[in-house]
Amino acid sequence: SLIPPYVVSEMAQRVLVQTDPWVNMIRATYSGFAGLVGGADEVRARPFDERFLPESTLGRRIATNTPRVLSEEAHVTDVFDPLGGSFAVEHVTDSLARAAWDEVRAIEAEGGLMQAMNTGSFNAKLERARSELVSRIKSKQTPIVGVSVFPLTSEAQLSGTPEDVLGVTRSPSSDGFAVLFAEDAFLEGTS
Repeated sequence: SLIPPYVVSEMAQRVLVQTDPWVNMIRATYSGFAGLVGGADEVRARPFDERFLPESTLGRRIATNTPRVLSEEAHVTDVFDPLGGSFAVEHVTDSLARAAWDEVRAIEAEGGLMQAMNTGSFNAKLERARSELVSRIKSKQTPIVGVSVFPLTSEAQLSGTPEDVLGVTRSPSSDGFAVLFAEDAFLEGTS
C-alpha cells in the first residue's frame, strides 16, 4: 500500500515586510490558515520580527502559537470546506485553476517541461512574470497593504530587543520561563 506524503506548509520569508513589521503577525495568521485548510501535516509560521530580531523569543512564540490557536481553538481544520461558498475565494480559485491549466497545455505543446527548460522558454516566462509583478507593485497597480499602500511609517521600528520595542520588562517565573509584563502605558486605552 502507498504511504501518503507528509506535507509541510512553511511561510515564505518574502511575505515578511520591513516597513511595518507588526503587519507580519497578520500575514503569519493567514499563512498558517492556508496551510491548515490545505491539509498540511505540519504548519510553520515565521516570527513577525525575524528580519530584525532573529533570536526574538516573543516572535518565535507567536509564530508557534498562531497555527495552534487556528487549529485547536478556532477549529479551522474541523470544517469540511472553510472557504466554501465564498464568491471571492471561489472566483479567484477558478481563475487560478484555469490560468494554470492554460500554462500546462502551453508547456505540453512545446514538448513538455524538460524541453521548455532546455530551450529557455520556461525561465523566460518566469522572469517576464516576475518583472511584470515587480513593476505593478512599484507603480502601485498591485497594492500590498503595509508595503505599497498604508505603510504605518510612524510605528515603532524594531531594534534592540522585544522588551525594548514593546516597552515590557522580564520577570522570572517559578518554572524558569521568563514572563513579559507590559507597562501600563502599553495597555493604556485597550480596555
